[in-house]
Amino acid sequence: MPAPDIGVITGDRTELELALSATHAQWVEIDSFTNGTYRVWPKGLEDRHTERTNRARSIVDHASDNILPYKPRFVRDEIDKVKEAGQTEDADDVEVASDALWTDATQAEMELPAKTAGRYMIKYNYGVLETGFSTKMPEKPKEDEPQYDAKSRAYEEAKASFNPFYLSAPHPYTVLLPPRERFPQVAVKRLRWYRRDLNRYLAKQRESKEDNIIFVSKDDFTGDGFTMEDVTEHFTPEYHSLAVGAQILFQEENRHGFLPFTHAWGGFGDREANSEGMNPEKMAHGLIWPVRDLIRQYDQIRSAEMEIWGTTAFGPLVT
Repeated sequence: MPAPDIGVITGDRTELELALSATHAQWVEIDSFTNGTYRVWPKGLEDRHTERTNRARSIVDHASDNILPYKPRFVRDEIDKVKEAGQTEDADDVEVASDALWTDATQAEMELPAKTAGRYMIKYNYGVLETGFSTKMPEKPKEDEPQYDAKSRAYEEAKASFNPFYLSAPHPYTVLLPPRERFPQVAVKRLRWYRRDLNRYLAKQRESKEDNIIFVSKDDFTGDGFTMEDVTEHFTPEYHSLAVGAQILFQEENRHGFLPFTHAWGGFGDREANSEGMNPEKMAHGLIWPVRDLIRQYDQIRSAEMEIWGTTAFGPLVT
């Protein structure tokens, strides 16, 4: 199978954006409730006194803090039906190793992946985990390098604690996956990169000796290094590509043969018995979606009460 050209890459992004457009529009409304910018009064009545209680944020925070595990529990059963000596101990060792790898990969992230993905489940009824691995070991420094002693200590520490696995929970809006496929064959990740970071990434790939690299752009981005670029990262089981606009910047064979994303809908949402009832937006309902009007009604009552109390307490003095 030939590597995808820019037409395939941008075409996949466009088609997935269209398939998920209604879902993302709903998430924008949900975001307005959790970030406190939602509309309290109907159109035409916006000039009324407004108080926002941010109950939606409290609902999401409370749910994520109380029902979400910060780390999963790993269980490995013996493989053979007829147990042999040492099988239970081997299975237990796998559980311990899995737990250690997960913990180490989690600590490498700015946010706890399991909790973050679970929070997205509560908020959007959808979550994505990005996982993968690299077998490239830390490189031993050469004796004639500057700061050799410090680099050697860092190398020994990195070698002793080397973990080939990584784990993260990207925001579901940034990762586009076919919504009805449990194991998708294509994925698009929408990113915003600084130009200087793109230049550093490309420079590193040019110096790489990996034999699976197909193409690396020879051109660097010029101008302000902190200007953001809209980046499309494209995945198939065979290839991994990076593009900006109509230009492919980097392309390599996918050595692993699978996509680095796992996604799922949560237990909320509601399919409907009609022609559009199976659309993804019908499942994209977290805890907040069905109580939006109730939150508005509560805030309208609270707004009226605060206006009455304020007028009574701080009304004009008559002399």
